[in-house]
Amino acid sequence: MKTDLLLIPMSARYRDMRAAALAAEESGFDGLWTWDHLRDPDGAGEPGVPEAWTVLTALAEVTRRIALGPLVLNVA
Repeated sequence: MKTDLLLIPMSARYRDMRAAALAAEESGFDGLWTWDHLRDPDGAGEPGVPEAWTVLTALAEVTRRIALGPLVLNVA
């Protein structure tokens, strides 16, 4: 059975998402997903929501085995 993980990017910084991706890979998870909602409804004054394709591209550079993908894409 494969086990994936959802990386919730709300108000996240890249360094934290990178650390989470590396920890997920080291822990044996098979996949890591993120989404592309453009704003955090609860995050007034927070850093915002990183764009999914940029995050996934950066995480692909630092991970070796774990599958990466978008869960929700905002195409507007």
